[in-house]
Amino acid sequence: MLYVKDILRPVHVEWKNAFPEQVWCKIKGTGNNNLFVGVCYRTLSENVYGHGSHEKLRDLFLEVCDKNFVLFGDFNYRDIDWASNCCVNNASAESRLFLDCVNDCLVTQHVDFLTTDRSMLDLIFSKEPEIVRDVQDLGYFGSSDHKLMCCSLATDVTVDRGNKSTMKYDYNKMNRTGIEAELRSTDWDEVCAGSVEESWG
Repeated sequence: MLYVKDILRPVHVEWKNAFPEQVWCKIKGTGNNNLFVGVCYRTLSENVYGHGSHEKLRDLFLEVCDKNFVLFGDFNYRDIDWASNCCVNNASAESRLFLDCVNDCLVTQHVDFLTTDRSMLDLIFSKEPEIVRDVQDLGYFGSSDHKLMCCSLATDVTVDRGNKSTMKYDYNKMNRTGIEAELRSTDWDEVCAGSVEESWG
């Protein structure tokens, strides 16, 4: 799920690639500098989407790499050492291909701590290296074995606070004497005659 404050006026976006577990929105920035924000999940179970999910995930990066984007997700590549930007000795071919894809797309990975007891599975990618700041480890989420993360995004986006104007009356300046006289002169029996339905009509 992806929650965005409505004052940012997010617009749902769908890409052409077929990676199944993803959701994106576009947030209008200053000028034409829109920000695309996404979340994704790559399951470890090939029974769900099949072996092709690896390639579809790489296709996703290839499609968005020329845009100003931030992508959060659980990518489940435990044999990539992001601190040294390389794979461990016994890494799978898919892990190596994913790391190569990330490097070829010239995107930045921002998480620098373990997001489970032993692995860094939950990652944050962006096209602009400076856009993601102050990534924090907030500890485990309930009984989950994954940690919560928090970060700041340094970008100029359009905030729609609305142009609604509300008229407010200053009752301290009202003509109290005139209002009381008007109320006394009104024939309330005539005003209140008839049923509610008739008065409503």
